[in-house]
Amino acid sequence: KLVQHWRVKGWKKPSTVTFNLRERKDGETTETDVELVHTGIPAKELDEIASGWDAYYLGAIKAQFAAKKQAKAGR
Repeated sequence: KLVQHWRVKGWKKPSTVTFNLRERKDGETTETDVELVHTGIPAKELDEIASGWDAYYLGAIKAQFAAKKQAKAGR
């Protein structure tokens, strides 16, 4: 579990970002599930923050791992 407090200029309070990492066995392979919980976001910023997480962080991480998995399969 990773927890960060984010301070954004113009927000009254910091928001809290929590990454929960869980190991999952799938047959002979082990995978990691990642859950992101971001609380304390002002309502007017919610859609922008959510799309930013997907575009700049989680989407990029998922693409990187998918590429590595595909490269291993091609060997």
